[in-house]
Amino acid sequence: MEQEQEKKKRIWVKIVGWVLVAGVAFVAVVAIGIYRFSWQGVVVNAMVSVAPFPVAIVDYHFVTFADFNKRFEAYRKAVEFNQEFDFTDPANNEVVVSQKQALLDRMVELELIEQIAKDNGIIVTEDDVNNQLEMLARQTGVEIEEFDTILLNVYGLGKNEFISHVVRPSLYESKLQLMVSSDRQLNLDAFSKAEDLLGKLKSGESFSSLAKEFSDDLSNNEIGGDLGWAPQGFFVKEFNDAIFSMEQGEVSGIVSTQFGLHIIELLEQTKDEEGTVLAHSRHILVNTRDFYDWLDGEKEKVSVWKFPVQ
Repeated sequence: MEQEQEKKKRIWVKIVGWVLVAGVAFVAVVAIGIYRFSWQGVVVNAMVSVAPFPVAIVDYHFVTFADFNKRFEAYRKAVEFNQEFDFTDPANNEVVVSQKQALLDRMVELELIEQIAKDNGIIVTEDDVNNQLEMLARQTGVEIEEFDTILLNVYGLGKNEFISHVVRPSLYESKLQLMVSSDRQLNLDAFSKAEDLLGKLKSGESFSSLAKEFSDDLSNNEIGGDLGWAPQGFFVKEFNDAIFSMEQGEVSGIVSTQFGLHIIELLEQTKDEEGTVLAHSRHILVNTRDFYDWLDGEKEKVSVWKFPVQ
């Protein structure tokens, strides 16, 4: 009896061993197909959705095929929602491949940004995420309650997927941009220019004239930096907090945002019929060091491997 049980045990060990060997061999074959022959299809997509095959490696952190496929599918759905473009047409294959390569480059960049941000103690909180969603809804004129439906219809993404693939990466990016633009050592000339302009304003020179001559915001410098009316929460947090803590006619100090250094004047403030606080402001923008130029320097400090995408 004991011999029979021992025999059965050895048989099961062999079976399990062969299953494991076969599984490893299958994964190896799929990996060769993906990386060497650019295999695609239902089986390959199923494999990469459960196994962390990397499409890129950024300083030993994986950017997976599963994430890449999910993001490209969202991009494809959004393009097809807004314009006529057939991703399956062989005539468009070269364009599609270039779009995939651009997406991969962007995902590598975002992975590096997140790593650098975390290394510098930058975190993204749930409040950050919720505020970002509310700002996106406000800027696009969509009720926050309708946002989930729009995300699904336009991108094919649920809210949590949208947060993971879009919102959190963009928040790490904007926070790291703020860190770079706020760094005085990286932006000595910009801070010197902003302080000089602030001194001119304090001595009585015209805000509008200085904005026309010196502001780097080309969208409004010709009209004296006028930003028009905007509701609370419309601008990025640092700018918004400055405006809505000022008195009418007050000029701010130097305000750092991800876009550079600002000097802001609150011209008027009121409430609309629904009780929403509105502010009419203008600003002078002083550009700081180009973030992506700075990031290129950081890229040289890390190892990046990218695999071909088709």
